[in-house]
Amino acid sequence: MSENTELTVSQPQSTSVTTQQPTRAARFTPEQIESAQIHDAMTEIPSIVGDHVKLSPLGLSDDYWSPEKEGETRHVWVIGIDPREIIDMETGEPKLVDCVRFAQHTDDGRVTRCHTASAILVSTIRSAIERGEIIPSTFLTPIAVTYTGLRRTKSGRNAARWDIRPIVVSVQ
Repeated sequence: MSENTELTVSQPQSTSVTTQQPTRAARFTPEQIESAQIHDAMTEIPSIVGDHVKLSPLGLSDDYWSPEKEGETRHVWVIGIDPREIIDMETGEPKLVDCVRFAQHTDDGRVTRCHTASAILVSTIRSAIERGEIIPSTFLTPIAVTYTGLRRTKSGRNAARWDIRPIVVSVQ
């Protein structure tokens, strides 16, 4: 590489989607965080067992969603778009890609998280957020996401295609 050659490293497009919502730590003052530190010299800690404790319906772990067949649909709420480290299938090396994160009800009634890195899906969701059609990290704008199959792009690669529709919840 010559001395005058510039190397540009492309990073995932960052979005203000998740920065609009406060992180859990941002909901507490520095004093509250300091007074809640766990350490060996503690003589008392708050109880986290018993009738006064309820588990959040939404767990912290999530699964990667890779649809298995055309027509697979998930009814979801968009949590946001974040860069995630994944393994590049061609090189085996880790790389950062933007992923859209969802919350969903499962068939057994649990609420789980999932994410996917499909570039077309991420781009479509990002645009809908920017237009105000999806409000991330809320229950206000649920959507149905349907995998419609792989289509060949002009560059000869296969790309996943999606049908994304707002869900209208009837209040009775």
